[in-house]
Amino acid sequence: MEKLIIILNVLFVCTFGFVYNNYQNIEPIVYEKPNPEEYTNNYYLIHCGYIGNGSYQQNIELIISNKLELENFLNGITEYNKPIIHDTLQKYNDEFFNNKSLAIYYIELSSGSDSVNLLEPWIDGNTVCIKYSIDFPEIGTCDMSGELIVVEVDKNINHVLHQQIR
Repeated sequence: MEKLIIILNVLFVCTFGFVYNNYQNIEPIVYEKPNPEEYTNNYYLIHCGYIGNGSYQQNIELIISNKLELENFLNGITEYNKPIIHDTLQKYNDEFFNNKSLAIYYIELSSGSDSVNLLEPWIDGNTVCIKYSIDFPEIGTCDMSGELIVVEVDKNINHVLHQQIR
């Protein structure tokens, strides 16, 4: 019995030492961040629920450059979720679209209990870059949901780049 205890102690010490030494060599994941002057601070999330009605894919990613494109976007949204999105986006008029555009990115969530954490978007050339993470609780509701990310951008922006970080 004593030999078994000694063998188990030796195995434990060797295993612990191996794991500890390998853990020390793990490099942390570092996400590159742009210079602060490249950030855009005109962005927000709209918790809008599931907006698909068959006309949109799972994720929506587009640049809206004028009022007509905004109206076409709103017409493609289900009636159930249209009021909150319409009420939020109705402030954008022709005057706004003379100099600016809207970058839109929709994240479909499998539960209304999931939440999106958005890092501040930034501009890289003609691209608006959006990074976000999704928190998944241990227990969630059985409903579809979604977040609409809206970023006010200059007219020269014509692409949305997104990345979910974990």
